Amino acid sequence: MAIGNGIGLPFTSMGGGGGGKSYPIDDLTDTTNLVGSWSVEKAFASTYADTNAILGAKMFTSGTERDFTGDSVEAGDVATWNSDTKAVITDMYDQSGNGNDWATTILSRMPVYIDTNQVTMNNGSRSMEMINGFGLEQSALGLNGTDGAVLLKFKGGTDISYRILRMAGNESPFITFVGNGSDCFHDVGTPDYEVNGSVMTPKTRGELHTQTSGNDVVLAITNIDWTDDAAWATAGIQLAYQGDSIISSVTIWKAAPPAEDLATMISAYAL
Repeated sequence: MAIGNGIGLPFTSMGGGGGGKSYPIDDLTDTTNLVGSWSVEKAFASTYADTNAILGAKMFTSGTERDFTGDSVEAGDVATWNSDTKAVITDMYDQSGNGNDWATTILSRMPVYIDTNQVTMNNGSRSMEMINGFGLEQSALGLNGTDGAVLLKFKGGTDISYRILRMAGNESPFITFVGNGSDCFHDVGTPDYEVNGSVMTPKTRGELHTQTSGNDVVLAITNIDWTDDAAWATAGIQLAYQGDSIISSVTIWKAAPPAEDLATMISAYAL
Protein backbone atom coordinates (compact mmCIF):
# COMPACT_ATOMS: atom_id res chain seq x y z
CA MET A 1 0.00 0.00 0.00
CA ALA A 2 1.47 3.31 -1.03
CA ILE A 3 1.45 6.20 1.39
CA GLY A 4 1.16 9.95 1.03
CA ASN A 5 -1.34 12.46 -0.39
CA GLY A 6 -1.56 11.57 -2.82
CA ILE A 7 -19.88 4.53 -28.94
CA GLY A 8 -22.02 5.75 -26.61
CA LEU A 9 -24.15 8.14 -24.70
CA PRO A 10 -23.01 11.67 -23.90
CA PHE A 11 -21.72 12.27 -20.40
CA THR A 12 -23.83 14.54 -18.25
CA SER A 13 -22.61 14.38 -14.66
CA MET A 14 -20.48 17.24 -13.44
CA GLY A 15 -18.97 15.32 -10.54
CA GLY A 16 -17.30 16.62 -7.43
CA GLY A 17 -13.74 17.13 -8.64
CA GLY A 18 -11.82 18.18 -11.67
CA GLY A 19 -13.40 21.61 -12.24
CA GLY A 20 -16.65 20.56 -13.96
CA LYS A 21 -15.38 17.54 -15.88
CA SER A 22 -17.72 14.63 -16.54
CA TYR A 23 -17.02 11.17 -15.13
CA PRO A 24 -18.49 8.07 -16.77
CA ILE A 25 -18.77 5.91 -13.64
CA ASP A 26 -20.95 8.64 -12.10
CA ASP A 27 -23.28 8.29 -15.10
CA LEU A 28 -23.77 4.52 -15.02
CA THR A 29 -27.42 3.54 -14.66
CA ASP A 30 -26.89 0.21 -12.87
CA THR A 31 -23.69 -0.86 -11.09
CA THR A 32 -25.10 -4.09 -9.63
CA ASN A 33 -22.82 -6.27 -11.75
CA LEU A 34 -19.85 -3.91 -11.87
CA VAL A 35 -16.90 -5.65 -10.19
CA GLY A 36 -14.40 -2.85 -10.54
CA SER A 37 -12.86 -0.15 -12.72
CA TRP A 38 -9.18 0.74 -12.62
CA SER A 39 -6.94 3.17 -14.48
CA VAL A 40 -3.47 4.69 -14.31
CA GLU A 41 -4.54 7.27 -16.89
CA LYS A 42 -7.20 9.38 -15.21
CA ALA A 43 -10.18 9.45 -12.85
CA PHE A 44 -13.32 7.85 -14.26
CA ALA A 45 -15.34 8.65 -11.10
CA SER A 46 -15.56 12.14 -9.61
CA THR A 47 -14.48 11.09 -6.11
CA TYR A 48 -11.20 9.83 -7.59
CA ALA A 49 -10.41 13.13 -9.29
CA ASP A 50 -9.17 15.14 -6.31
CA THR A 51 -10.12 13.12 -3.22
CA ASN A 52 -9.29 9.42 -3.58
CA ALA A 53 -6.15 8.03 -5.20
CA ILE A 54 -6.28 6.10 -8.46
CA LEU A 55 -2.80 4.65 -8.04
CA GLY A 56 0.03 4.14 -5.59
CA ALA A 57 3.58 4.56 -6.86
CA LYS A 58 7.06 3.76 -5.57
CA MET A 59 10.47 5.05 -6.62
CA PHE A 60 12.17 1.87 -7.79
CA THR A 61 15.54 2.33 -6.06
CA SER A 62 14.87 4.56 -3.06
CA GLY A 63 11.55 2.93 -2.15
CA THR A 64 9.79 6.25 -1.52
CA GLU A 65 6.01 5.79 -1.94
CA ARG A 66 3.07 8.07 -2.65
CA ASP A 67 -0.58 7.89 -3.73
CA PHE A 68 -1.89 10.03 -6.59
CA THR A 69 -5.43 11.20 -7.40
CA GLY A 70 -6.70 11.35 -10.96
CA ASP A 71 -6.20 15.10 -11.20
CA SER A 72 -2.67 14.74 -9.87
CA VAL A 73 -1.84 12.05 -12.44
CA GLU A 74 -3.24 14.15 -15.30
CA ALA A 75 -1.17 17.11 -14.08
CA GLY A 76 1.98 15.03 -14.55
CA ASP A 77 2.76 14.87 -10.84
CA VAL A 78 4.05 11.29 -10.91
CA ALA A 79 6.85 12.22 -13.31
CA THR A 80 7.58 15.44 -11.40
CA TRP A 81 7.71 13.61 -8.06
CA ASN A 82 9.85 10.72 -9.26
CA SER A 83 13.56 11.48 -8.89
CA ASP A 84 14.57 7.85 -9.36
CA THR A 85 15.45 5.82 -12.45
CA LYS A 86 11.80 4.80 -12.73
CA ALA A 87 8.54 4.73 -10.82
CA VAL A 88 6.59 1.49 -10.34
CA ILE A 89 2.93 0.89 -9.47
CA THR A 90 2.22 -0.65 -6.06
CA ASP A 91 -1.57 -0.25 -6.13
CA MET A 92 -4.27 0.34 -8.73
CA TYR A 93 -7.31 1.51 -6.79
CA ASP A 94 -10.84 0.44 -7.70
CA GLN A 95 -12.79 3.52 -8.83
CA SER A 96 -16.13 1.68 -8.70
CA GLY A 97 -16.16 2.00 -4.92
CA ASN A 98 -16.22 -1.78 -4.42
CA GLY A 99 -12.74 -1.84 -2.90
CA ASN A 100 -11.36 -4.42 -5.33
CA ASP A 101 -7.88 -2.91 -5.58
CA TRP A 102 -5.04 -4.51 -7.55
CA ALA A 103 -1.79 -4.59 -5.56
CA THR A 104 1.53 -6.33 -5.01
CA THR A 105 4.28 -6.00 -2.42
CA ILE A 106 6.86 -7.79 -4.58
CA LEU A 107 9.10 -5.18 -6.19
CA SER A 108 10.05 -7.35 -9.17
CA ARG A 109 6.35 -7.70 -10.08
CA MET A 110 5.40 -4.03 -9.85
CA PRO A 111 4.45 -2.55 -13.25
CA VAL A 112 6.57 0.34 -14.51
CA TYR A 113 4.68 3.63 -14.73
CA ILE A 114 4.75 5.25 -18.18
CA ASP A 115 3.98 8.97 -18.47
CA THR A 116 3.03 10.97 -21.56
CA ASN A 117 6.61 12.05 -22.18
CA GLN A 118 7.60 8.41 -22.69
CA VAL A 119 6.56 7.23 -26.15
CA THR A 120 4.53 4.07 -25.65
CA MET A 121 0.79 4.43 -26.24
CA ASN A 122 0.24 5.94 -29.68
CA ASN A 123 -2.31 8.43 -28.40
CA GLY A 124 -0.10 9.49 -25.48
CA SER A 125 -2.20 7.89 -22.73
CA ARG A 126 -0.48 7.25 -19.44
CA SER A 127 -0.09 3.53 -18.87
CA MET A 128 1.93 0.85 -17.08
CA GLU A 129 4.10 -1.98 -18.33
CA MET A 130 3.85 -5.33 -16.60
CA ILE A 131 7.33 -6.66 -15.85
CA ASN A 132 8.74 -10.15 -15.29
CA GLY A 133 5.61 -12.00 -16.29
CA PHE A 134 3.28 -11.18 -13.42
CA GLY A 135 1.95 -7.79 -12.35
CA LEU A 136 -0.72 -6.72 -9.90
CA GLU A 137 -2.93 -9.23 -8.09
CA GLN A 138 -6.37 -9.46 -6.45
CA SER A 139 -7.42 -12.06 -3.88
CA ALA A 140 -10.82 -12.78 -5.50
CA LEU A 141 -13.29 -10.86 -7.67
CA GLY A 142 -16.34 -13.13 -7.38
CA LEU A 143 -16.74 -13.60 -11.13
CA ASN A 144 -19.81 -15.82 -11.33
CA GLY A 145 -22.13 -14.59 -14.09
CA THR A 146 -22.86 -16.25 -17.43
CA ASP A 147 -22.77 -13.03 -19.48
CA GLY A 148 -20.00 -10.90 -17.98
CA ALA A 149 -17.85 -8.30 -19.71
CA VAL A 150 -14.26 -7.04 -19.72
CA LEU A 151 -13.17 -3.67 -21.11
CA LEU A 152 -9.46 -3.01 -21.69
CA LYS A 153 -7.37 -0.15 -23.04
CA PHE A 154 -3.89 -1.41 -23.95
CA LYS A 155 -1.07 -1.19 -26.46
CA GLY A 156 -1.13 -3.64 -29.35
CA GLY A 157 1.53 -4.27 -31.94
CA THR A 158 2.76 -6.76 -34.50
CA ASP A 159 5.14 -8.58 -32.18
CA ILE A 160 3.30 -8.76 -28.86
CA SER A 161 2.11 -11.72 -26.84
CA TYR A 162 0.06 -10.63 -23.82
CA ARG A 163 -1.75 -12.70 -21.23
CA ILE A 164 -4.40 -10.88 -19.19
CA LEU A 165 -6.44 -12.05 -16.15
CA ARG A 166 -4.75 -15.24 -15.04
CA MET A 167 -6.59 -17.26 -12.44
CA ALA A 168 -4.43 -18.53 -9.57
CA GLY A 169 -3.56 -22.18 -9.92
CA ASN A 170 -4.59 -22.26 -13.57
CA GLU A 171 -1.87 -22.30 -16.19
CA SER A 172 -4.30 -21.18 -18.89
CA PRO A 173 -4.69 -17.38 -18.92
CA PHE A 174 -8.12 -15.96 -19.59
CA ILE A 175 -7.27 -13.63 -22.49
CA THR A 176 -4.22 -13.83 -24.75
CA PHE A 177 -3.29 -11.13 -27.27
CA VAL A 178 -0.96 -12.05 -30.12
CA GLY A 179 -0.07 -9.57 -32.86
CA ASN A 180 -2.11 -6.40 -33.16
CA GLY A 181 -4.90 -7.21 -30.73
CA SER A 182 -5.61 -10.65 -32.24
CA ASP A 183 -6.74 -12.41 -29.12
CA CYS A 184 -8.02 -15.71 -27.85
CA PHE A 185 -9.52 -17.20 -24.73
CA HIS A 186 -11.10 -20.37 -23.40
CA ASP A 187 -12.76 -22.71 -25.87
CA VAL A 188 -16.49 -22.05 -25.72
CA GLY A 189 -18.19 -21.40 -29.04
CA THR A 190 -16.68 -21.15 -32.50
CA PRO A 191 -17.33 -17.68 -33.96
CA ASP A 192 -14.69 -15.86 -35.99
CA TYR A 193 -13.96 -12.28 -35.01
CA GLU A 194 -11.39 -9.88 -36.39
CA VAL A 195 -9.21 -7.21 -34.83
CA ASN A 196 -7.37 -5.11 -37.39
CA GLY A 197 -7.88 -7.93 -39.87
CA SER A 198 -6.45 -10.65 -37.62
CA VAL A 199 -8.87 -13.49 -36.94
CA MET A 200 -9.09 -14.60 -33.31
CA THR A 201 -7.70 -18.08 -32.69
CA PRO A 202 -8.33 -20.50 -31.09
CA LYS A 203 -12.03 -20.52 -30.18
CA THR A 204 -13.67 -17.59 -28.40
CA ARG A 205 -16.21 -17.24 -25.66
CA GLY A 206 -18.51 -14.28 -26.15
CA GLU A 207 -18.59 -11.26 -28.42
CA LEU A 208 -15.65 -9.03 -29.28
CA HIS A 209 -15.80 -5.29 -29.97
CA THR A 210 -12.76 -3.11 -30.66
CA GLN A 211 -11.63 0.39 -31.41
CA THR A 212 -8.08 0.96 -32.58
CA SER A 213 -5.74 3.87 -33.18
CA GLY A 214 -2.41 2.82 -34.62
CA ASN A 215 -1.32 0.01 -32.33
CA ASP A 216 -3.51 1.12 -29.42
CA VAL A 217 -6.62 -0.95 -28.74
CA VAL A 218 -9.84 -0.46 -26.78
CA LEU A 219 -11.20 -3.97 -26.40
CA ALA A 220 -14.62 -4.94 -25.04
CA ILE A 221 -15.44 -8.63 -24.64
CA THR A 222 -19.05 -9.38 -23.70
CA ASN A 223 -21.23 -12.42 -22.96
CA ILE A 224 -18.44 -14.04 -20.95
CA ASP A 225 -19.49 -17.23 -19.16
CA TRP A 226 -17.44 -17.06 -15.96
CA THR A 227 -19.14 -20.24 -14.74
CA ASP A 228 -17.20 -22.24 -17.35
CA ASP A 229 -14.79 -22.63 -14.43
CA ALA A 230 -16.34 -22.13 -10.99
CA ALA A 231 -12.95 -21.07 -9.61
CA TRP A 232 -13.34 -17.64 -11.24
CA ALA A 233 -15.67 -16.83 -8.34
CA THR A 234 -13.19 -17.70 -5.59
CA ALA A 235 -9.61 -17.84 -6.92
CA GLY A 236 -7.05 -15.11 -6.75
CA ILE A 237 -6.43 -13.35 -10.06
CA GLN A 238 -3.40 -11.68 -11.63
CA LEU A 239 -4.11 -8.69 -13.85
CA ALA A 240 -1.39 -9.81 -16.28
CA TYR A 241 0.76 -12.87 -16.71
CA GLN A 242 3.73 -12.98 -19.09
CA GLY A 243 4.32 -10.82 -22.14
CA ASP A 244 5.10 -7.51 -20.38
CA SER A 245 1.73 -6.09 -21.44
CA ILE A 246 1.18 -2.32 -21.51
CA ILE A 247 -2.20 -1.42 -20.00
CA SER A 248 -3.91 1.91 -19.33
CA SER A 249 -7.39 1.04 -18.00
CA VAL A 250 -9.56 -1.98 -17.11
CA THR A 251 -13.25 -2.46 -16.21
CA ILE A 252 -14.84 -5.81 -15.30
CA TRP A 253 -18.50 -6.85 -14.92
CA LYS A 254 -19.49 -10.24 -13.45
CA ALA A 255 -22.74 -10.20 -15.45
CA ALA A 256 -24.05 -8.10 -18.30
CA PRO A 257 -24.05 -4.33 -17.80
CA PRO A 258 -26.88 -2.30 -19.34
CA ALA A 259 -26.05 -1.60 -22.98
CA GLU A 260 -25.95 2.14 -22.36
CA ASP A 261 -23.48 1.68 -19.49
CA LEU A 262 -21.10 -0.36 -21.63
CA ALA A 263 -21.40 2.29 -24.34
CA THR A 264 -20.62 5.01 -21.81
CA MET A 265 -17.44 3.27 -20.67
CA ILE A 266 -16.33 2.45 -24.23
CA SER A 267 -16.79 6.10 -25.14
CA ALA A 268 -14.73 7.14 -22.11
CA TYR A 269 -11.94 4.74 -23.13
CA ALA A 270 -12.07 5.94 -26.76
CA LEU A 271 -8.69 6.59 -28.29
